[in-house]
Amino acid sequence: MNQGRGSSPYLLLFAVVFTALVGANAWLERGLGRTTSQLEVVRGTVTTSRVEHAGRAPSAVLVVSYEHRGYRGTTTPALWGVQGHEHDSPTDLVRALPVGATAPVYVDVADPSRAFLARPGKQARRLWVAFAVCAAATLALLAALCAGGRSLGMADAAARWVRADISGARPITARNGCPAHCESASARRRSKPCSAPAGTDRSARGRPAARSSRGRVVSQRLTEYSVSMPASRTIPYVPYRPEASPEEASRSFYEAMRRRRSVRDFSDAPVSEEVIRSCIAAAGTAPSGANKQPWRFVAVRDPALKRAIREAAEAEERAFYEGRASEAWLADLAPLGTDADKPFLETAPWLIVMFKLARTDPDPEGIQGKTYYAEESAGIAAGMLITAIHLAGLVTLTHTPSPMGFLSKVLDRPAHERPFLLLPVGHPASHCEVPDITRKPMDEILVVR
Repeated sequence: MNQGRGSSPYLLLFAVVFTALVGANAWLERGLGRTTSQLEVVRGTVTTSRVEHAGRAPSAVLVVSYEHRGYRGTTTPALWGVQGHEHDSPTDLVRALPVGATAPVYVDVADPSRAFLARPGKQARRLWVAFAVCAAATLALLAALCAGGRSLGMADAAARWVRADISGARPITARNGCPAHCESASARRRSKPCSAPAGTDRSARGRPAARSSRGRVVSQRLTEYSVSMPASRTIPYVPYRPEASPEEASRSFYEAMRRRRSVRDFSDAPVSEEVIRSCIAAAGTAPSGANKQPWRFVAVRDPALKRAIREAAEAEERAFYEGRASEAWLADLAPLGTDADKPFLETAPWLIVMFKLARTDPDPEGIQGKTYYAEESAGIAAGMLITAIHLAGLVTLTHTPSPMGFLSKVLDRPAHERPFLLLPVGHPASHCEVPDITRKPMDEILVVR
């Protein structure tokens, strides 16, 4: 192994980072208490539950009040999350824990002012395991680098990882056209083109190829692909031109949309699959973060599946109305006449279940990429779907049972698809009635500056 200028700084950096991780874990354990036996579980009540968009990513604002042997206090999720909801998104967390809901609170017996919404000891151990895994992976990578690239298996794995995260990858070339394995260091320093054969692999920045302690050129497999952005491709935009003026077209659209209502009394009259496909196709034109289109629509018409969805949804709704919902929430729902019975889930000829994608679909090698603003993108697509359903002369209802995990099980969906919305679609029943409600006037929803 080369012990010169190449490897020593990496080893020193690794030692500093690993020591910091161990120290951070020790600080966490000391701050949480030596053992979880010092904690006592009490029932807390959610007093604040909302989603804030301070910056680019949403965050859950959750405050839980509790009482322990005469001491009254409040606590928030902080680092360790909420017991049973450690991996929920902010929106899912707020849906699962509305104001008035109960949540377990772990109170320090010695100091009741210290309380957590998740079992700290368990979370600290998980953190330590994560630290150890990261440290081991870092050590293995550094060992491979210091060994001068002899571990080709790791080089291949790293190259595959690079290919998985970079679309449109292309071979790396040097600024001065000098191949990566060129021995003419003086030519590189003078930035002069060398006489190496054309078509050979080239380095990314014109630097001399790395060498092992014996002077041999290190494998170039890790630099097989570049990390530069693929070139964008454009096509001419063809604008939509309605026959009416923009003012007339917008007024006509508003007049059509103002008649849209959420309907709970459906007819069992059939609706063709073509209509459902066209409505979903319209929703699929919605904008999305990085054009990842993080949505999946499952159209259900099978009576057995609709029955299974209704039974599971009504079980969640009964839990909601009988204890999960706060008194304030139930009071707000009272004018709408809702309850735990959801017969429309069987009566409506179609159920459209919308899923948001936490990751992209696997490619042929099983690799999944990231999605961006999946919550916002799915919300925009859902609005366009509801609009398309209304303009097709049909009715629907936004049904969001909480939690909605049963939809993934009933419909056998993969883990990266998260239930987002359930829409029964069909014609209104002949006796259909809707709540007598009003919409906010324009001066309450619009500010012109």
